[in-house]
Amino acid sequence: MLQIIHGSIIFGSLIFSLNKNFLNTILITNEWREIALVIFFFISFITGVMIDFLADILEGILIKFNVLKPPIFSLLKKGGKYGIVLAHHKEVFDDLCSIAAKNSDCKDKDFGYYKDGCINKDKDIINYIFQVAKNQVFREGKDYQKEQIESFFMLYIFSRNLAFSFLIAIILLLSFSANWPMPEIHWTLCLALLVLLIIAFLSSYRYFIYYSRIILGSIFKPNK
Repeated sequence: MLQIIHGSIIFGSLIFSLNKNFLNTILITNEWREIALVIFFFISFITGVMIDFLADILEGILIKFNVLKPPIFSLLKKGGKYGIVLAHHKEVFDDLCSIAAKNSDCKDKDFGYYKDGCINKDKDIINYIFQVAKNQVFREGKDYQKEQIESFFMLYIFSRNLAFSFLIAIILLLSFSANWPMPEIHWTLCLALLVLLIIAFLSSYRYFIYYSRIILGSIFKPNK
């Protein structure tokens, strides 16, 4: 269903942009309605799968070139981001650096190596520390913590792909603007999709912060 939702936004926008009479005839004719719906859902599903793949690549590129910054640094170093607070962030930071150093194959990569790397915003070390946190949680975390992690991860992926779907839908609408019989309606639709894109993007990033906070917070052991 998630793939169909994302794919239908793009495929529906393409049909709307083309504005061909034969498409409208197929959709409203009784003998073709069921076949048209099956084709629509099938293409929407395939498109949704591709959206997930392309959105993941685009996210990686944006992070690589520092257009987007993963929230783990702010959560560990500053204790929060955009009002989302990580309690005991100093203890969590030290624990993760200790775990990373303990399981390192290189003797030079001690506690100070990982802590200094995070403080100096080394992307590779920060990403490695986050992977250490995820591995630790999935090995020793409670069931309710894993359920929360999975829940926020799904919300993050859904919102991210939704934002990417809105972006492609806007591009399609603008690309076929020459076919618009009533430009004011189409421009209103583009504006509405742009607003939804911004909301979906902000939501995805906020869900990613919650997802990161739960992973990091699950490392803390109060009785340690």
